[in-house]
Amino acid sequence: MPIEDDRIAAARQILASHTLFGSLTADELDRLLAHARVQTYGARQTIFAKGSSAPTLLAVLKGKVRISSTGRDGEQIVLNVIEEGDVFGEIALFDGKERTADASAIEACELLAIDRSDFVPFVRDNPEVAMRLLSVISERLRHTTGQVEDMVFHRYHHRAE
Repeated sequence: MPIEDDRIAAARQILASHTLFGSLTADELDRLLAHARVQTYGARQTIFAKGSSAPTLLAVLKGKVRISSTGRDGEQIVLNVIEEGDVFGEIALFDGKERTADASAIEACELLAIDRSDFVPFVRDNPEVAMRLLSVISERLRHTTGQVEDMVFHRYHHRAE
């Protein structure tokens, strides 16, 4: 469903506070939001599954979303809980490839959705956004690398003791 007037201000605020979109002008945000829509999900409803093709950025207008992954043994781990005002789904938006985790509504949700097919032309028209994308991706990679190192070195030190 198209975004309603009463949600535009909330959506603008969410995007303006996001690392990627924070330096966009009001006009740029409005141009991006012109392509947005609102999706609703009931509690415990699947938003997307790992491996699915859904190159869409999502922002939580209302509710909470669980990001999780299921191992080969069927054990599920929760990677993150996305709350009101948070954004997720950037990886698939950036590269257009399949989802890297599962997302499901913890409670009834309203999500702002921006598709890659609308986002890519916006980036082409605004090259400075591409530089911010690279910065955000680099920051996340550094964070993930640090987490992996901490986990590996923690195990190594415990085995050595």
